[in-house]
Amino acid sequence: LDEALLLHLSTDFVFDGSAAAPIDEWASPNPLSVYGASKLAGENEVRDGCRRHQIVRTSWLYALARKINTRPSLYLTAGAIHGCVLCAQDRPLVYMEDVGRHNAVDKIAGWMRLEGVGAAGKLFYTTGRLTSEMVIKCVQMEIAVLISRSGFTAWGVELARQAGLTLVGRAKGRRFLCVSGAERLRFDADPREAVPEGAGEL
Repeated sequence: LDEALLLHLSTDFVFDGSAAAPIDEWASPNPLSVYGASKLAGENEVRDGCRRHQIVRTSWLYALARKINTRPSLYLTAGAIHGCVLCAQDRPLVYMEDVGRHNAVDKIAGWMRLEGVGAAGKLFYTTGRLTSEMVIKCVQMEIAVLISRSGFTAWGVELARQAGLTLVGRAKGRRFLCVSGAERLRFDADPREAVPEGAGEL
């Protein structure tokens, strides 16, 4: 159990909202409500109880869906291509495209190796379906969160649950569907405040 990776989906209510720049999970928290204080207590338990852990906030999902789905790309222009994005919190780090979704994933893996970028704390976003192959590749890359604007296959969902991977699909606009790791989900953003699907898309 010491080597297990624990994924904890938390909330930005652990902060007071006064930061002028993006914050990470190591920033000094200052919750202003009982809700925020309870979530901070949960984060502290995760940090104290598990050496390998990752904290994810649902507001990042909305932000990533907006940034990625409005980014100029061959995918938005032609549609007959797959895109993959490596993300840190709500920030896309690198975007790769290919006619084959597996090739796009491999490009991300190669970029990580060449640039010396580790998997800890990263999220993987893909425009393609969440198949068993996509889940396996993500697990092999040691990335604990896999997100897509598309749907799932039954075998992909089953493998994600067996591997303890957080699997989020249909991530478009104000909605997403988490079919693996949902028990860890902590909502920290009002979906009504997210950009609607299609707004700003090319």
